[in-house]
Amino acid sequence: CPDVVHLASPASLGVFGGVVARSLRLPVAAHYQTDLMAYARNYGGAPLMLVAGVLEKSFYNSCTLTYAPTGAMAAELTARGFEHVWVSGRGVDAQRFRPGRPGAKAASRLWPAGQGVRVLCVSRLAREKNLQRLVDLARRRPELRVLLVGDGPVREELAAAAPANVAFAGALVGEELADVYSAAELFVYPSTTETFGQVIQE
Repeated sequence: CPDVVHLASPASLGVFGGVVARSLRLPVAAHYQTDLMAYARNYGGAPLMLVAGVLEKSFYNSCTLTYAPTGAMAAELTARGFEHVWVSGRGVDAQRFRPGRPGAKAASRLWPAGQGVRVLCVSRLAREKNLQRLVDLARRRPELRVLLVGDGPVREELAAAAPANVAFAGALVGEELADVYSAAELFVYPSTTETFGQVIQE
C-alpha cells in the first residue's frame, strides 16, 4: 500500500483516485497544473467558468495538500479560496535544453525556407493557447519564418489558415525537441492561461 497518493488532474481519474485514497485513509496530494476556469471561460463562457471554479476548489480542498508551480500561482489559488497550498517549483534538464546543440543545424531545416528570423512556438495546438494570433502575425510579417511544434484539436484549422511562412512540425520530444529550441532565434508563446508555462522555461 502506498504512503501517499498524488493526483495530477481534477478530471475523472483524479476524482476516482481521491475517493479510493480516502477510503484507504491515505493522505492525498494534488498538483495544480491546469487552469480549468480559464479553459471553461474559453470554451463555455462565464456560466461554465463559475461551475468549473466551484468544482475545482472542492476537488483541491478535499486534498491534504495542493502543490502550485510558482509563488504567484499559489497566491492566486489562496485568493480563490484554496486551502493548504504549497509551492513545488519545476525544473528543466539544462544539459539537454541548451544553446549550441549539434543537432540544431539539422533542426533549422524544419522552418520554412528563407532568410528571415526563425520563430518557434511549442504548444498543445488548442484554442485556449491563442495560436491564431501567431498565424495572424506571420501573415502580417511575411519575412518571419514560424515553426509550430505540437499537436492538438486545432492543428488542421491553423494549418488551413496559415500562410507559407508557417510550418508545422507535429509533436517532438527529447533530443528532437531540444534541437528545435537550440535552432530557434526567437521564441513566441501567445497563451494567456498557463499555470506555469513549462515550454517557456525550456
